[in-house]
Amino acid sequence: MTAEPRYSATRRRFLARSVAAGGLLCAPAVLRGQGGAAWRPYFPDLGRGAILCDTASRRLSVWSVGGAVHRAYPVTLGPEPIRTGRSEIAARIAGPSWAPSPAMRRRHPDWPGFVPPGPGNPLGRHALYLSWRFHRIHGRPRHGAPSPPAGCIALCDAAMAELFALTGEGMPVVLV
Repeated sequence: MTAEPRYSATRRRFLARSVAAGGLLCAPAVLRGQGGAAWRPYFPDLGRGAILCDTASRRLSVWSVGGAVHRAYPVTLGPEPIRTGRSEIAARIAGPSWAPSPAMRRRHPDWPGFVPPGPGNPLGRHALYLSWRFHRIHGRPRHGAPSPPAGCIALCDAAMAELFALTGEGMPVVLV
């Protein structure tokens, strides 16, 4: 006999809203225009904007330059423990290509060595490359797509397009 998963009240409300909205568990902008001072423990100011990803709750928050706009999104994490700490956006790429890291190639020798931009790309339509090598925040081409690569944080493509528009190179990123 299998036990039914137990979700927190917050998670149950999120799932209910997601299903009511058409079953999209990656609904963009779960919170709009909220966020108060949640950034203060992690960033001195919002002069360059900021991204905060809470890996335990699988939630990414972004504040635009100057803090005028705040959005929060549910995220999917890769299969391995994700690195935490301070980073920044090193590059913003629309139509990214993808190549597995050397460690991924050793674990999955059958994977392709390179995937160009387009429908089969696991990074979706937009990617934010962090200053840590092989770590990215990127889209997922479709709901139910395979987990993101190790070291990655993925959002559905619609949410990623919105996040991409709010960010810039050099924006600080904190993963906790």
